[in-house]
Amino acid sequence: MIKISPRWLWVWWNRPEPMIAARAGKPDTQGDPKNFRRAACFSGGAIWNASKLCIVTRRIATNLEDRGRDGNGRPRTALHVKTGKMTDMPLRALTPSAIRPPFAAYAHGTYVPKDAEWVFTSGQLGISPDDVIPESPEAQAELCFAAIDAILSEAGFARSDTVRINAFVTDRAFMAGYMSVRDRWCAGLSRLPASTLVIVSGFTRPEFKVEVEVTAARVSTR
Repeated sequence: MIKISPRWLWVWWNRPEPMIAARAGKPDTQGDPKNFRRAACFSGGAIWNASKLCIVTRRIATNLEDRGRDGNGRPRTALHVKTGKMTDMPLRALTPSAIRPPFAAYAHGTYVPKDAEWVFTSGQLGISPDDVIPESPEAQAELCFAAIDAILSEAGFARSDTVRINAFVTDRAFMAGYMSVRDRWCAGLSRLPASTLVIVSGFTRPEFKVEVEVTAARVSTR
């Protein structure tokens, strides 16, 4: 950024006439010296105004960055100009006031900034490690979420990193049992994930009644 001081303008104004003429691209034997001074002063003033514009623009950009947005007003997802550290905006639940609130304990959406780490689980069924399938949909849902906890832990993730839950049940009557387990699993989370529940005609084996899959994301703090 160019900085022009009043002293520099004074020196420019009082420069020897041949030097001013040469800077203006004219012989020093032609033209009125005052005209050269005016041209030099005008050029210096233009540079001075451009310098002030750069300063103002930089201040606006810095204020936006301090409020979590970049110089274009977009959410920040880059290095902070002051600290030099990653300052990605955190995961946050999206529940706009313009639409109906969620029917249960979930969010309408989840915001995930760029450069996040992800985990995608397969659909987990209600079956124990020793191949026991409980009869009740609630017990099957418990096994589904226990398997999901194990998968997240294997990747070094936590339950709180979940951004979306997709669940499937084979009968409308099984919804309440599944939802009670999901609500217990999400209890205590500071940010509720997005969630979808679908009724399907069945799975590969008729004894399966519930299937659950989740997506998780973690923001880097390096």
